[in-house]
Amino acid sequence: MDATVTLKDVAARAGVSVGTASRVLSGHSATSPAARERVRAAATELGYRVNARAQALRSARSHAVGLLVSDVRNPFFADIAHGAEQTALASSYVTLLANANEDTAQQDTYLDVFLTQRVDGIIIAPQGEGRGDLRALEQARVPLVFVDRTVDGFEVPSVTADNAQGSSSPSPISPNRATPASDTSADRRPCPPGGRV
Repeated sequence: MDATVTLKDVAARAGVSVGTASRVLSGHSATSPAARERVRAAATELGYRVNARAQALRSARSHAVGLLVSDVRNPFFADIAHGAEQTALASSYVTLLANANEDTAQQDTYLDVFLTQRVDGIIIAPQGEGRGDLRALEQARVPLVFVDRTVDGFEVPSVTADNAQGSSSPSPISPNRATPASDTSADRRPCPPGGRV
């Protein structure tokens, strides 16, 4: 497959105009069945892939969701990432996963990437107390959901654990106890809400 195959190449192979090839490949109904068949066959033969960035600019949709977790090593956030990714994929969205590493500056780097990539929405476990580029998300009017944490002053939908319910249910590890991986203070991290490790 040649990554440099263009829409113009597909149109030439199919014997149609670039406009017709574009309409066929974008699913527009204003094309004949014969043209659709020729264009799709040419695209397959040439290994053509739609330019998602160009398509996003035209449609103002990227079909991508940004997911920014606090620490990708934490099994709690791994579960969140898996659930979000599977749910998004079921709705024909891809998930761009990023790791803030509990750092506001790293969070801001990824938020800038998400905005540059024009994601259709962002799910974030916010770092800090509203510092950094969180306000830029509000101003960009990108659909936003906080997960695991809320931030004062932000009216954003959020998904958080029920700490009261989690602490009252039986759990082999208490919510305030460090993970049992090591006794050194550098390796000790508090468990996520609900006592899950």
